[in-house]
Amino acid sequence: MNRIKDFLEVSKDAFLNTFKSLKNSYVLILAVAIMSVFAILRSAVIGGGLIVSIITYIIDIMILSVIAGILNSIINYNNTGKNSIQSGYKMYFNSIINAMFVVYIIEFLLTWTIQLANFPSSVNIVIMFLYRILVTPVIELVYIAGFQGYGIIRECFRFIKQNSLIWIPYALLFVFLDQIFVNRAMMMLGFHGVGVGFLLAMLVSVLIRSFFYIFKGHLFKNLYENSYRKRMFKRSF
Repeated sequence: MNRIKDFLEVSKDAFLNTFKSLKNSYVLILAVAIMSVFAILRSAVIGGGLIVSIITYIIDIMILSVIAGILNSIINYNNTGKNSIQSGYKMYFNSIINAMFVVYIIEFLLTWTIQLANFPSSVNIVIMFLYRILVTPVIELVYIAGFQGYGIIRECFRFIKQNSLIWIPYALLFVFLDQIFVNRAMMMLGFHGVGVGFLLAMLVSVLIRSFFYIFKGHLFKNLYENSYRKRMFKRSF
């Protein structure tokens, strides 16, 4: 019962703080929209090749670093982050590029191993889905916990293990919804080009990502700064 009560209390706090932060989210929504459009273009339009891959990787990191700076302003200082875009980029670029390098390398190795093993497609989907859940706290580890090393996957695993009953349900929901609308946008782009269906799917995807970035930030901050015992102790008064 205590664990259920803890889940409900922490969730309530995260939702309340998220709704309070939504008024400051317009800069974040714009940044997430840019990131999402670039991801679609990279997958559907931009050609391959080593040089192109390196350039797109660097652009990905730059955008994610800006988003980390904006989220830092929203979650930790309750403002929009419009005045900290440049400083946020400078502050988090090195940490984000270190973290995401590891994330991308392991994702590549997983994909390569899956292909060699010739698993059924359903198994492939489950493995990659679970990996995406594992890396959901990456950006929060950087801008809230200040993590800068290459052991980001270990830190993700440690955090999720300690907070599995609270973090995993929301991570599942986020990854599931995000995948649905990203796939929908890709499908609409492939069938009809840049039309109403594609724009609508992109809009919903951007709003979901923006909401969950804020929600994950508040949830992570509470869980990271307050252990289960500490939360129980606070509620005893």
